[in-house]
Amino acid sequence: AEWLCRLNLSRARELRPALLRSPPTPLRVHEALLAHETAEGPLYGKSVLQGASADLAGQSGGVSARCCVAAELVALFERAVSEHGDDSVDLWLHYARCHLRQGAFAKASAVHDRALRVLKEQLHSDFVTRYQEALRGDAE
Repeated sequence: AEWLCRLNLSRARELRPALLRSPPTPLRVHEALLAHETAEGPLYGKSVLQGASADLAGQSGGVSARCCVAAELVALFERAVSEHGDDSVDLWLHYARCHLRQGAFAKASAVHDRALRVLKEQLHSDFVTRYQEALRGDAE
């Protein structure tokens, strides 16, 4: 995946589906793709959560374009959590932070709730503690 992240973002987006076509994709590959997308792509887009889960898209009707995470980024997060959501606290925190940074607290809360449904029970305490720290950090 590192080679893909060295390409410009539009070319990487063209090639990414072929890389992700045959899961399971290692978590480090998802992390590299997410880092590439957030570093070079628009973090927030005009598309209101296209392709996102119903949990997250349910409130999209009244949301302005400036407070939604770009569809490309949401699609990457959705793919990553579908494969690694049960055991990656960091992945869920990164997903929620993208919404928190934009002030989309309802969407961050939906990610939080979903993470608690999906994560292994022994990871809940760590997730909740770190999520609360993220809330405090983003509020400052």
